[in-house]
Amino acid sequence: MDIKELIGVTLGTCTLERVIGHGGMGAVFLAQQSRPIRTVAVKVLIPSLNLDPDEKRIFLERFRREADTVAKLEHKNILPIYEYEEAIVDHQQLAYLVMPFIRGGTLRERIDEMKRDGTHFDLNVIASYISQVADALDYAHGMGVVHRDIKPGNLLFHLDGRLLLSDFGIVRLHAMPSLTFVGSFLGTAEYASPEQVSGGEVDARSDIYSLGIILYELLTESLPFTGPSPFAVMTKVLSDPVPSVRDIRPDLSTAIEAVVMKSVAKRPEDRYQSTAEMAAALRAAVAAAFMPVSALRLAGDANNTDVTVAEGARQPSFTPGAAVRGKSGASPDFTNALPPTEAGIPMSPPGIAP
Repeated sequence: MDIKELIGVTLGTCTLERVIGHGGMGAVFLAQQSRPIRTVAVKVLIPSLNLDPDEKRIFLERFRREADTVAKLEHKNILPIYEYEEAIVDHQQLAYLVMPFIRGGTLRERIDEMKRDGTHFDLNVIASYISQVADALDYAHGMGVVHRDIKPGNLLFHLDGRLLLSDFGIVRLHAMPSLTFVGSFLGTAEYASPEQVSGGEVDARSDIYSLGIILYELLTESLPFTGPSPFAVMTKVLSDPVPSVRDIRPDLSTAIEAVVMKSVAKRPEDRYQSTAEMAAALRAAVAAAFMPVSALRLAGDANNTDVTVAEGARQPSFTPGAAVRGKSGASPDFTNALPPTEAGIPMSPPGIAP
C-alpha cells in the first residue's frame, strides 16, 4: 500500500491529513481527532510487501507487545502514546499509534539550521540536550527497553523547550533474524553501533554509542562516518577509528573529546555503562572548560611568603560571548554557569617590595 493512499482515510477517530514523516515500515501523519477534538500525529505501521505472511504476523505481534511497553513509559522527555489501534483498510490490516503532535521541530532541523548559519551550539546547551536524552534513556533502560534508533530526527522539541525522545521501542520490533543482516539493515547506519550493524547482541550500551554520535555531531556539526550507501557507512563503523573531535574543533578541551571517544568506543565494555554516567562526565568536562585557573600559593618554610601566580588564566574552550541563539532568539544565561572569582592576592605592606 502506498502511504499517499491513506491521506483522507479515517482510522478510528483520526482523519489523516498529510504525511509528516516516513520510513521503511510505515509513515507518520498529521491528523485531526474527532473525539476528543485535537490535532495529533498518527504513526501507521505498513509492513513491506517483501515480507511473507509469517513475517508480517510476527511483525504485528511484536508491535502489539512493544506498544504496550512504550505506553508504560511515563517520563517528561519521552513522547507519550495516546492510543494503539488496528484497522482494516483495503483488505489490509494496519496497526497504528496515536501520539501528540509536537510543533517545535526536531534536533535534526536545529543542527541543519546551525550549519547554514555557520555557528556552533553553546557547550552548556549541548550538555543540556545530552542530559535530557540520557535521563529518558536511563529511565527506559531501567524498564528493560532499548531504543535502537537514537538520532536527531527522533528528538522533538516541545514548545516549552524540552527534548522529547520519540519512536521509543519501535525499532526493537525490527530485530528479527531475517531483517537484521548487514545487507538489509533497517536502522540508521550513521548512528548505529558496531554490534547493531553486525547483527550482534544489542543492549543499552548500543543506545549510549548512538547518543555519543549525536554528541559528536552537536560539537562538530558533522558525522564521523559517512558514505554513498548505508553499507559503505556500516563498513566504516565496524573498521575505521572515529576521527578526532579536536581536529575539527581545536578550541574544545581534551576532556570533552575524551567523553566523546569513550561513548563511541567500538567495544560495548569500553564505553560508559549507563547514559547517566555519560551525561555526568560531559557536564563535568563542560564545567571545567569555563573554570578559570586560580592563584596557587607554594608551600614552604615559615619565612617563605612568595606567591606564585599562573602567568595567564586558561581561556575557556567556548566563551559565553560566543553563545548562539536558538529558535527563540534568546541566548543562554551564563550568570550562574561561571564559578565565583577567588579572593585577590593581598598586597604587601607599604614600602616593602612584593
